[in-house]
Amino acid sequence: MAKKSQRKYPRTVGQMVAGIALSVALGTAIKAVWRKAVGDLPDSRDPDTPMRQVLGWAAVSGLGAAVTDIVIARFQARQARANASSDLSPVVPTD
Repeated sequence: MAKKSQRKYPRTVGQMVAGIALSVALGTAIKAVWRKAVGDLPDSRDPDTPMRQVLGWAAVSGLGAAVTDIVIARFQARQARANASSDLSPVVPTD
């Protein structure tokens, strides 16, 4: 039976760590920009918080999550394409 490549598992873990780091960094940046532009983050459970502010925060944070998802998916697709081209060597069974 052919052995699986030793590099694939660490690469997958690396991609997960990079995705988490990107999510945290982008979330922190969005919160910092929001605080600078608007003030404190809106409390969606507080009935005194204007709905406009709550919906604005939902839109901005949702956009940030979508951008993070797109960046991670494209990075993983590029990595998969690079791995596929390097994994085309023939597998020779060993007895």
